[in-house]
Amino acid sequence: RNRLKIVENNLEKEILRIINQNSEKRINFLTIGGGSARGIVEVLSKHSGELNGWEISVINVDKSLKAIELGRELAKKFGLYNNFKWINDLAQNVGNLVDKNSIDIVEMVGLLDYFRDEKAVETFSKIYDILKESGLFMVGNIVPNKEQPFISRLGWPKMYYRKAPDLSRLLIESGFLEKNGEIIFEPLKNHIIAIIRK
Repeated sequence: RNRLKIVENNLEKEILRIINQNSEKRINFLTIGGGSARGIVEVLSKHSGELNGWEISVINVDKSLKAIELGRELAKKFGLYNNFKWINDLAQNVGNLVDKNSIDIVEMVGLLDYFRDEKAVETFSKIYDILKESGLFMVGNIVPNKEQPFISRLGWPKMYYRKAPDLSRLLIESGFLEKNGEIIFEPLKNHIIAIIRK
């Protein structure tokens, strides 16, 4: 829930920034492994007044058909169904699914935890390519914490715990500039979220 709040707050800031600076009246979102895309749906609904007359497009790439179905139902509930395109595929294929330099905001929170470093850099590099100049990327990662041994004993899929410098390094290796971003700790200090511009 804390991660979702951080994502929603930064989505709101970026949407309002684009509204004030963009004459095209179009915002393109991409969420990767975002499940139902609840954060994006809730923020778009909240700002529906300011976005009246804008063309809003959200591409949701997820390997889970169940998550995609949940997303469809949620988008219908909020009257946003026609703004969404759902793609059942893997994150590392995003470069083949989305045009280069076409996306304003990319959100990938909750998926990186399962990516080894090489796969993370490969995916981040593709995200860099599909972002517009000055486009925003939000990505989260679980940090080493006291629950780590307990989760591994549960037989949960292998997770990659990273500290802030580790996440920064992966982003820099993918083409992002450290000076264009920041890393935020959620209040319980179990997760970090990087907010970075192309």
